Amino acid sequence: MNHWICVPVKPFEYGKSRLAELLGEEERIKLNRALLEHILATIQQTHWTENKIVISKGTEALEIARNYGFFTITENPPYGLNRSIRKVLNSPFLKSATSITIIPSDLVLVTKEELNELFTLRNEQDGLIIVPDRRKEGTNVLSVMPPTAISFQYGKYSFQKHINSAKSDSVHVTVHESDWLGIDLDTESDLFDILTICPNIIDTIPELACFHSVIQTKGV
Repeated sequence: MNHWICVPVKPFEYGKSRLAELLGEEERIKLNRALLEHILATIQQTHWTENKIVISKGTEALEIARNYGFFTITENPPYGLNRSIRKVLNSPFLKSATSITIIPSDLVLVTKEELNELFTLRNEQDGLIIVPDRRKEGTNVLSVMPPTAISFQYGKYSFQKHINSAKSDSVHVTVHESDWLGIDLDTESDLFDILTICPNIIDTIPELACFHSVIQTKGV
């Protein structure tokens, strides 16, 4: 099986814009860089160790990805996640791909064990495997086998849209819920939930300490 994992990532200066009220630009850049390195290092320890790729329009992000042994694709306009995934699928890298699994760079609590469990599930069945966010609105991880089985529907309420896309094409759907993969870092509330689930995460990603004033104010 030729399973691929893809990490789409924004340029560091653009990522986590919803945290701009809490963090200055330099803090957000450092945090975005750390989050990307964290997920790349985690993927390196999984069964996806060979077939891994990053797409971005950020030159620094692409350079970091190559340093971690990832294939890279430069995103071109018109920009957008759905277009980026289609570009990955049309690249020579994935010419003989059995599946593609898309995972964002901001899943702070990602672990090699969770990803290997997902890889095992991917090997056991075809169709769509989807990990929703904790609100069951967005899509945190999406795995498609074969890669072109559905129309990608990233955007608002993408969780249900991806399921509808699969069902309309008679593609089997597996919803894989996970407390660890189901939470991403977009808001102050997300940060508190992350620290509640894994209080020691700052030891793994020290850049999260940039939230220290928020943490102290809230008594986390």
